[in-house]
Amino acid sequence: MTPQREVFRVPPSDSRLLRIEGERSLLDRFEEPLRRALGGRRAFYQVHIDSVGRCGEVLISIVGRKGRLPLIFGHEELEPGYVGSVVRDTVEKFDL
Repeated sequence: MTPQREVFRVPPSDSRLLRIEGERSLLDRFEEPLRRALGGRRAFYQVHIDSVGRCGEVLISIVGRKGRLPLIFGHEELEPGYVGSVVRDTVEKFDL
């Protein structure tokens, strides 16, 4: 007899709770990781993505019910999975 595993399913995120805007090239790269990072939190977030500076930095500004959180990523930090995990962990840490 094999032990039964309990499967937990995350309810689908409500697309009305997350608005992501910004430069098209950055949206193409980071929209999906940001949706995964914030979509399941069941709170409204508005996210704006912009390139800043001359060295390829990216500013991700997250506005939630408790305030605004600006995150700047250097050129070497722009791997989509890394950006998504930093956003998820930081929003969770500050309970935005």
